[in-house]
Amino acid sequence: MNTRLSRYQSQTYKEEQDYENGFGRHYRHKIIPHLNAAEAEQSKLSATIRGRIYGVGALLVIISAASTYAEIQFDRALSGFFLGLSNNTSFFFATCVIVLLYGLFKFIDAPRNAFQDDLKLILIPKILEFFGDFSYEPSGHVSTKVLNASLFPGRSETNFGDRITGEHAGMAFDLFETDMWQHRNKRSLINVFDGIVVVVAIPMIKGRTVVVPSKGKPEDWSPFTGKESSGLERIRLGNGKINDAFSVFSTDREAAERLITNDLVEMVNHVNAMLDGSKTEFAFLGKSFVLKISTSRDFFELNASPEQSFSVSSVKKFVAETYYFLQIVNLIGEVIRNLEPEFKNIAPDNFTDDVVANKDGTFSVHGRTYKSRSSAEAYLDHFG
Repeated sequence: MNTRLSRYQSQTYKEEQDYENGFGRHYRHKIIPHLNAAEAEQSKLSATIRGRIYGVGALLVIISAASTYAEIQFDRALSGFFLGLSNNTSFFFATCVIVLLYGLFKFIDAPRNAFQDDLKLILIPKILEFFGDFSYEPSGHVSTKVLNASLFPGRSETNFGDRITGEHAGMAFDLFETDMWQHRNKRSLINVFDGIVVVVAIPMIKGRTVVVPSKGKPEDWSPFTGKESSGLERIRLGNGKINDAFSVFSTDREAAERLITNDLVEMVNHVNAMLDGSKTEFAFLGKSFVLKISTSRDFFELNASPEQSFSVSSVKKFVAETYYFLQIVNLIGEVIRNLEPEFKNIAPDNFTDDVVANKDGTFSVHGRTYKSRSSAEAYLDHFG
């Protein structure tokens, strides 16, 4: 019998926090059976990586031997050639060597990355099952309608990480990791966001309201440029504490004044602290409340060593992170429920959830009017 598997099967999950109550049994019956099969695959992974290392090592030895032989045979010719190279050409050759080495590293490491994604697809859904009915993707793509330019300005490229969706505490939510980049010129990218985004469904409201930190910024400061600023005006609320810490931009003053409360701001600050965030922004965009938290922490990441990926500590880490994420949804839900009376006061005029045929032959949906039903349905399909 494989002794490593026997030791693994004998591991127990110690319930140390209140939110872990009952998870020990869940671990034994729901997780271990799947990990047994996954750990058998890990043995194949190790063999594949070793094979690639040996193959790349042999290739480098051959290249080194060939280079040495060529240098011995053609020392003068090669020396003259390299001395005659311009700085730009030398830089080109050096870049090629670096790219080659990086490509070889990625070639060796690719099976481990694929294995870890497969393992997360086994582990995390089973952990989520303990807390409720949720969906998980290791690199879930998010609709661009969520990434409204008003809250995510200046992004050229977007990478998505772990994503959890579902309903919790009466709130439909979408929580995901993402990093965003902006092209500064043809050769460089700068990181404009790296962190967690939480989207919670709300009743449809008028306009867009975006709130960003602004401590120390002048009164006329704005984070927006170009089309994302369309219709957004800076609004000073009748609350000095909020005005000192945040800048509020909205296309509808009444909506902003009704939505941005002390409870909301306190919740946002609390969530930011939970995730070790460095910056927090949030917005009410149509039928969504969106919370954007910049944080250097990586969530749902396995240990770099495949062998350690099967440890109880990895499972404990995932359980704790799941609990904290659901706590965040709880906190947002409490504030959103308190705002429900306000949502009725700032719903768009003539708002309808479905496409409605008007007497004049036009079609309306979400307070918008279109000449054809197909155009109205296309809008509804895109924006929900």
